[in-house]
Amino acid sequence: MFKVEKNNAKIGKYLSNLIEQKYESKRAFCRAYICAAGEEPTNENLNNMSNRLSQIIKGNKSIQTYDLPYFTDLLGISCEQILSAGEYIV
Repeated sequence: MFKVEKNNAKIGKYLSNLIEQKYESKRAFCRAYICAAGEEPTNENLNNMSNRLSQIIKGNKSIQTYDLPYFTDLLGISCEQILSAGEYIV
């Protein structure tokens, strides 16, 4: 059993580091997320996703359950790793 990290800023920092390792920019990650969700990337939905990702990374907002499948797939990690900020690896 793993512990869920209660500090959103720690989860955000962990996600930020993973995104920087796998993608050339956070905007590139957002573009990949939008494509994975089956949508066509437009300036509007790229800006919306970039703002949402920024809020998650800063710890102002938490990652949502509907984000988890996309984040895990795009980053190649488990949801437990995200929710524990990298402390628990399956």
